[in-house]
Amino acid sequence: MGNVMMNNIIFATHLVKVLDKAGIDAQKSKYVVYPIFEEGKHYSSTDDFVRLYVFPNKVSEKVFTFEDIVKRFSVVKPCYPLWVNVYVKEDNIVELHTCMRFRKPSLVFKNETGTEPFRLIESDKI
Repeated sequence: MGNVMMNNIIFATHLVKVLDKAGIDAQKSKYVVYPIFEEGKHYSSTDDFVRLYVFPNKVSEKVFTFEDIVKRFSVVKPCYPLWVNVYVKEDNIVELHTCMRFRKPSLVFKNETGTEPFRLIESDKI
């Protein structure tokens, strides 16, 4: 893979794309973030910063706008989470279950899905 790039604009575009697949307007949705700690994985000092300051313990109790989400996930440029599982719930609520390992674009883009780091997880709307 050649020189890959990720920034807040590409990140936002990929989130819009993945939600379009589910028929959801990303701009009008509300977001809840669930940080996922993966046992046995290597975490860097950047990951620790994200865990402590960007997505602290009670972050899943807050509701964010689209703009808030893009800003929060773009704090440690050019690093982004390796993956974010996207679950669409009722009332335009989108749950983002995010990997807490933030890496450079060359690792985030390894699957070449066109919506990295997002994966839409099909589930029943609750």
